[in-house]
Amino acid sequence: MKAVEALLEGESGKALLVVGAPCVGKSTLARDALMAGLRRFGESGAIMTVSGRQIADVIGDQVIRELGATSQARPVTTLSAIAFRLITVMRSRSVSYTHQPLPRLLNGAEQDALLRSVCSVHVAHVRAGDPCGTCSLLREYFARDDWDGVLADAVAGNDGEGGDADSGVGVNAAFVMQLRDMLARMDELGVSEDREGTALSALRHWSPRVERLHVQWRLAFALRREYETAVSRMYSGEYRLDSSRLLVEGAKAVGMVGDDDLPRLLVVDDCQDLTFAGFTFLKALRGAGTRLLLVGNPDEAVQTFRGSYPEYLFDQIRRQLGADMVRLSAGGAGNGRVEERAVDHVDGYTYRDLVASRISLSIRSTQDETVPLPQRPGKLPQLPASLPIVALPQADPLPGDGSLKTALYRSADEETEDVVWRIKQAHILEGRNWNDMAVIAHDNATVRTIGERLRHDGVPVRYSSVTRPLKDEPFVQGLFALLELAMLRNQTVPALGMNLQQTALYVRSRVATVMGCPLVSVGGGRDHEGYPARLEPVDAAMNALASLGKIVTCEDICEGDASDDVPGGAADDAGKTGDAGIAGDAARMHALGRLMHGWEQWREWAVSGRDRKTITDDTIIDVKAPQGDELQFGVDAMYLLLEFADDAHAMHGGVAGLGGTGDVVDDAGSAVGAGTKGASGITADDVLTAVQEVCGRGDPHSRVFAHLWNLVGTVAQGLRQLPAKEPQYALSVAWNACDVASRWQREALNNTDAGRAANDRLDTAMRLFDYASGSAASRDLPEFFAQVRAMRIEADSLAKVAPIDEAVTLTTPAGSSGRHWPLVWIPAIQQGIWPNLAARNTMFGGEDLADVMLYGGLSDDSGEHGDNKLESVLYAEQKSLLVALTRASEQVTASAVYNDDLTPSDFLYGYIPERFNRERHASAEGREYTQVGEAGRLQGLDADPRGLVAAARVALAVHPRGSKESQDAVDALRLLANNGVEAADITRWPFLDEVEDASSGSRTVGSRAAAPEPDKAAEGTGQSSVPRIATLSPSAVDSIWGCPVCWMMENRFTGPRAGSVATSFGSLIHAVAETASNEGLDAADWRDDLPIPERVSTVRDRMIAIYEELRDDPTANTNPADQYNATRKDNTAHDVLGHIASYFVMSNTDEYPVNNVKNFRIGTLESAQCERSFIAVFGLDDILAAYNAMDGVDPIGRDELAAIMGSLVGGWPEAMNDRLTVRLSGRIDRMETRIMPDGKRHVRLIDYKTGKVPSTKAIFNDLQLVCYQLGLAFPENGPRGAEALQVMPDIAQSGLFHVAQKDAPATSGTSNAQEGMYQPALFADGSLNTSSFMPRNRYKTLDKLSDAPDLIEEPPTGVSAAAWRQFLSMRGTQAVWSLSMIARVFYAAAASRSTHIQARPKPDHLQYCRMKAACPACAGEINTVFETRQS
Repeated sequence: MKAVEALLEGESGKALLVVGAPCVGKSTLARDALMAGLRRFGESGAIMTVSGRQIADVIGDQVIRELGATSQARPVTTLSAIAFRLITVMRSRSVSYTHQPLPRLLNGAEQDALLRSVCSVHVAHVRAGDPCGTCSLLREYFARDDWDGVLADAVAGNDGEGGDADSGVGVNAAFVMQLRDMLARMDELGVSEDREGTALSALRHWSPRVERLHVQWRLAFALRREYETAVSRMYSGEYRLDSSRLLVEGAKAVGMVGDDDLPRLLVVDDCQDLTFAGFTFLKALRGAGTRLLLVGNPDEAVQTFRGSYPEYLFDQIRRQLGADMVRLSAGGAGNGRVEERAVDHVDGYTYRDLVASRISLSIRSTQDETVPLPQRPGKLPQLPASLPIVALPQADPLPGDGSLKTALYRSADEETEDVVWRIKQAHILEGRNWNDMAVIAHDNATVRTIGERLRHDGVPVRYSSVTRPLKDEPFVQGLFALLELAMLRNQTVPALGMNLQQTALYVRSRVATVMGCPLVSVGGGRDHEGYPARLEPVDAAMNALASLGKIVTCEDICEGDASDDVPGGAADDAGKTGDAGIAGDAARMHALGRLMHGWEQWREWAVSGRDRKTITDDTIIDVKAPQGDELQFGVDAMYLLLEFADDAHAMHGGVAGLGGTGDVVDDAGSAVGAGTKGASGITADDVLTAVQEVCGRGDPHSRVFAHLWNLVGTVAQGLRQLPAKEPQYALSVAWNACDVASRWQREALNNTDAGRAANDRLDTAMRLFDYASGSAASRDLPEFFAQVRAMRIEADSLAKVAPIDEAVTLTTPAGSSGRHWPLVWIPAIQQGIWPNLAARNTMFGGEDLADVMLYGGLSDDSGEHGDNKLESVLYAEQKSLLVALTRASEQVTASAVYNDDLTPSDFLYGYIPERFNRERHASAEGREYTQVGEAGRLQGLDADPRGLVAAARVALAVHPRGSKESQDAVDALRLLANNGVEAADITRWPFLDEVEDASSGSRTVGSRAAAPEPDKAAEGTGQSSVPRIATLSPSAVDSIWGCPVCWMMENRFTGPRAGSVATSFGSLIHAVAETASNEGLDAADWRDDLPIPERVSTVRDRMIAIYEELRDDPTANTNPADQYNATRKDNTAHDVLGHIASYFVMSNTDEYPVNNVKNFRIGTLESAQCERSFIAVFGLDDILAAYNAMDGVDPIGRDELAAIMGSLVGGWPEAMNDRLTVRLSGRIDRMETRIMPDGKRHVRLIDYKTGKVPSTKAIFNDLQLVCYQLGLAFPENGPRGAEALQVMPDIAQSGLFHVAQKDAPATSGTSNAQEGMYQPALFADGSLNTSSFMPRNRYKTLDKLSDAPDLIEEPPTGVSAAAWRQFLSMRGTQAVWSLSMIARVFYAAAASRSTHIQARPKPDHLQYCRMKAACPACAGEINTVFETRQS
């Protein structure tokens, strides 16, 4: 372009403004100009700025590749980075700034924390009865006397949505967020302290609006002064700048640096997003002689919410910078390289071009313009039907050209599923690279939803920004807590500034955080992290020791003091006999006496060394601690010994009674001999040994607890040897000590939930270390912790997004600026979302302040100074849609949802009238909904192995033998079958003759041509060397046990069944219960200020409201029978939800369970997981480990166990062998964690049922509940056998909740005793549950509820007499019942693989059997093609 060449060759200090429509090559021109400038002015003489780091990296890499090398690290950067560099140069060279600190960034998270502290001061003022001037302003601002309560909500960071400041209600975190935005707006508008009066003087004519603005601005000015004071105080001796102030100070620095420090050419791409602070900076550079090339388009501004006023800015660029304006048309980039195809003539345009033109020509200017819209700079060409907008005739082929696709969905879930499906289809079937595709959504919530769904399906994703603060990451919390424990250990106890009680609570809170984070786990291996450790067993053991301490005699203490023995070796009954096992052993009592004596000596030393005048600071304690050092031996005392006992030896030469070895500290600060003890000394190992004696030496949680203290010691020693004090070095010590990096890296390669979680943690670790080593991080470690914990938002000015070579980009219009992809999806174009016409910056009148500073007065509704604020917001929303639409070079897909809650945006009806017709959509019949995955031969199939098998079966059915399509299907099935997908095994398909495999020349026969014989190796022996996997759902297990023939007929030999009214109603009730639980309606403290009956009715009313939001109109059914049934079910919803609401409230009271309170309690709800999915994998070896772990049992082998279990189910089906592996998958309706009065935690499993209440024994022996228990015991990819039983949750009760008739789970139809039919745990203490039956109301013995068979005296075949006698001796325990239930699961698994079944339908099944007319087993006669013995 000649104008660019003239700029480069002409005088310095010139400016050129290049304006072009979307996609005409503006960024290409800017990059080419940079290249020319680098060649002309040298490698440091030209710089290009863009809107963000990611696009800067992309263009910068292109420039470096073309130049070969450059002396600049990054020739393409951001305007803020240039300002920061100039300020640094100025302060490092100027005499005026000798010995002054260099600049450091103050990121948004730090600014947010400072503003919260400023607000907190005024809350403290008013509550102390000492209000200040700012407090008076706050009272005037909120217009209420109790304003401190409102502001306190904001300071606390309550995330609930609320009203605006005018109402004074619900002002929460939005107050601080908008205050931060207002401070930035004041900087960018040049409203310095000396110009505050000018701004206020513009409010001349009184009105309620003017009076309100006067209060808002005065408050903002006052809080700004306090904020600046807080910055100076917090970062004393530092020069801190936030992002908006950075450009203001950068403008000042321009005149104080040398000419060689300034670029001779500055190219600014996307200049429409400049703020006024940025414009001021450019004006200073131009005045210093820098040539400016500004490239942009007002219609592509996506930063208006951050203080960009593009139309006004372009006018000022021409006025104040004297810039010549040049319009860029398609192909005008100078060398013919245009980014994407653009439209500058009528011929050859696409439907996407037409829609983009409609949007572009509808965006008016906020400035007064006399030029007609189509002729204004940056506008797309006017096309037929674009201005005015006219719907094209139905026969017009343009909308069908494929450049713009649209979709309408019934729900947001369907929309997400279909977008994900189409992205995967484009990659797999069309060969598209992941980098070719992007999803652009209006807000980050939609971006995150679709991104997580893509990641779940194994699609690599790339976000344009980081959206989760570091403080919310559990492993970051754990890493900080570990470091705090190590730092505490390295301090002198008397100098801590906390009394012993406070210190103990501090230690306990940090230990709980570490134990609950992924840095430590139970049952982990080389490639998987295991499962969360639980602190409860350890605390229970410590409580037991503390209780025993109350009965230890003086003789025990004295003998313990004199004794040199250390408790060692596992007790015979450790972990099973509990306190009695210790109390009964004199040696253990003496050991406990030693601990108590050692504690007294340690406490005396710690307290005596403290300065009594020390002022304690308990602000870092998570809970309010009692004051005082008179701490008796107990749990807190043991925590303090674990934290300090070892280092008391090392650092203080031994304490009397603690150690007499005279340990010393070497020159490096490391403890020499730490952990050793003298004649009567104790160490942390002594405490851990005592704890493990109670828990049992094999208890995995106490082992993890001991490992934690080893980590504390390792990290404490590492901290004493740090090479520098910067936080990244301390973080590195703790990170390396935990040794999780390599395991997480391996696990991150797996496309599983655990793999994705590991990948996220590694990304978080990168961000944490990057932030710690950055300029914004505090150099002091405790301050760094406080800094990160104060982050309400991510420090995204410094946090980088991990690079990914190939990934689908997920972003917002702001993040997509300057970038292009062949395929783009724009979902969720909904009314109220896009456009979002909510007023911006209303809490402090930021937009009005901009009017005053730009135009000299307030705008009004007449448009005297431009359009009103609503129109400005509308234009901003139109611009963001235009940017999103023009990011695609080939095809864009725009979609929306239309249902009772959501309607498509007016943008769709206005700009795409050919596809979105408001009149047609007004009726449900007129809406043409898009089916998920409707395009192509794989339409509607899940993108998982089941979907692939289904697709292959379709291909075999419709394509001839030997065809390319048929062979492709065979190859796919072979691959799946070889990798354990049983459904892909052709030999197991019913009604199949044969399938030809052309690659091998063989033919595979199906079950109809030649039914597969039973495993020959299994005949007569029940054994096979080849393990077989049977995959079932819990409901399938229950159905097969009821009647395997019925199950076969319903699931193997028929097609899919249509959904019924009953199943739809049940699903709806499940969804309502889940939503209510997610809202916290089941929490023990939810509205605990209300009386119980009122709480129940309040919860019920909310659940009914949820129900009405989710349900379909029952009268919409076209089938009269379905309509009647749906209406009848709908009428019962009130009672059903009332029963669930009653349980939610009453189960946390002392009166629950009614009529069973004296027999058992269920505890108080701590948390609940709804629809908790699980996959379990187990075999006979796992059950054998549980059997042989029972007390007093002589180990038996797999064969004998199989024979015992076979006798419990009346004999095995033919496919049973001892290598059979059962794979269960399903969802648990509700899994509760409850806290008992003694502090222990138990898990409860609940399954909602909306049908009739079955018999008492059917409730108690329900096999679905059994499957849920097995699902938690043997999770897929988890530990197996004894190890799995050690780490599984402590399941207390499982129950069916028949919500249509009962208000509590596990309640029979003939009794009002709540929970009386609960199913006990299958496993306990690492073995089958051998405990005695828990009596319940009306049911005092197990035989009243169990339907396990009576045991005969003669041993079954394959079982020795001794093993059978041993099993018979368990008849008084629950072990026989547990093994019977597990045997039924194996029976179902084997029956599902059998070709010949001797069926014995169960009485409960016969009562409700739907197949009696067809099932010979249930009918008891031969009248079908199936054969059975006459009954």
